[in-house]
Amino acid sequence: MGKLPNYLLEHCRQNCSLAAMDWSEYYQELEIGLQELNLSTIFKERFRPYLFHHIPKIALAGCPNGCSQPQIKDIGVTGFITPQLSENSCSGCQTCIAACSEKAITWHDEGIVIDPLLCVSCGMCIRSCPTEKIIPKESGWLLSLGGRLGRHPKFAKIMGKVRTGKKLKTGS
Repeated sequence: MGKLPNYLLEHCRQNCSLAAMDWSEYYQELEIGLQELNLSTIFKERFRPYLFHHIPKIALAGCPNGCSQPQIKDIGVTGFITPQLSENSCSGCQTCIAACSEKAITWHDEGIVIDPLLCVSCGMCIRSCPTEKIIPKESGWLLSLGGRLGRHPKFAKIMGKVRTGKKLKTGS
């Protein structure tokens, strides 16, 4: 049997129009950090024999728009950008409502309302708003652990978030 890798690091597709965060720079930093950890040495000591299913599977996605990879890997990193309403005037075009797949934005007499319980922080409403009534509140990365497929599948649990303050990724 050939040498097993230290880890498997996957990412979502390049230049995805749905990405809230640009993952490419973070991917390179993450890969360098993972190489420095030399995980195979740690796992070879813990698991005898060290088999393919022992290799940590890691997924990096630029947004929470439905790419399931971070939810089904040992470690998942998912970009997010949370919207908030600004003081700008709303034109009433309701483009944000059409852009929100989660139905987290509704129209009322006083204007738009964002339901934080339904919002997945994908940033689509922010990108669609022509008047900047909806602007970024916070952005960063969610860390998920423990996802897996196979005989006992389960989704990873969100363990924390890292706020970056970086701007919303704009389309290419």
